Amino acid sequence: MAPGLNVGQISSNSWAVSSRGVNGRFTNKLLVLMDGRSVYAPTFPVCIGMFRIRCSRTSSARSCSAVPGHALGANAGNGVINIITKSAAATVGGKMTVGAGSEARGSASIRYGGELGDMGHWRAYAKGFDRDGSVVEATGAAGQDTWRQQRAGFRTDLAAGNIDKVTLQGDYYTGRSGDTSMLNFLTPPFNVLAQTSQKVSGGNLLGRWQRDISATDTFTVQTYIDHIERDWPAHVKEKRDTFDLDFQYRTRRFAATIWLPAQGIG
Repeated sequence: MAPGLNVGQISSNSWAVSSRGVNGRFTNKLLVLMDGRSVYAPTFPVCIGMFRIRCSRTSSARSCSAVPGHALGANAGNGVINIITKSAAATVGGKMTVGAGSEARGSASIRYGGELGDMGHWRAYAKGFDRDGSVVEATGAAGQDTWRQQRAGFRTDLAAGNIDKVTLQGDYYTGRSGDTSMLNFLTPPFNVLAQTSQKVSGGNLLGRWQRDISATDTFTVQTYIDHIERDWPAHVKEKRDTFDLDFQYRTRRFAATIWLPAQGIG
C-alpha cells in the first residue's frame, strides 16, 4: 500500500518486489537492507529469504522507506528499502504466537527480552513456519512450491553513558522451498519442466557503535559478516561470505537558510 512500491506474488514462496514500475522476480535495481545489512543476493538478483512486511508511514518495523539513492549502495537505482527493527528496550517481556490453517499449515514464534541492569537490554527469538504449495487453476495440479523455514536470533542494545550506544545482533536460518523450473540439456529433449527443491541456510552477525560528539554532530561505525549457502538444482550451488564495514558522520552545523520573496510588493 506504500506509494511507488510494486509487489506481486509469483508462487507460494516467491514475490516480485520493486518500485517505480520496474518489476520482476529477479529485480536487480532495488536494494533491500535489514538494519543496514544488505539482503540482496548478487548471484541471483533477488532478496535473500524474502520476508513480508508492512511498509507504510507507521510500519510494523520501526522504519521503512523506499527512496532512490545510488550513494547508499549498489543496485539502488529504483530505490532503497531499509528495514530498521525495534530496539531491545521496546520488546521487554515475552511473546508467543501459534497458527495453523489450510495454506499456512503451521507457524510458531517465541520471543523474550529483558534488562541488563543499567547497561541496556537484550532479546532472543525463535520462529518457524510450514506453508502449503499453490494449485494450478487451469488443471488443478499442485504447484510444487511448498515453503518451510526456521530461524533464531538475538539482539543486545547497550548504552554507555549518554553519548555512546552499542548494538550487537545476529540471526541463523535454514529452510527449503519448492519450485517448478525449466532444466536445460545439450541433448534431446534439450529442456524439461521439472520440480526442483531449493535449500537455503545462513547466518549473520552485526555490530554498531554510535557516538554523539555534540548537539550537532554524531558518527556511526557499523560492521557485519554474513554467510549464506544456497543449493538450487535449477541454477548453481552458492556459498558466499560477505564482510562489510561502514562509517557515517552526520552534522547539522550548516543549517540551510531559505529566502522567500516579499509579499504584496509591486
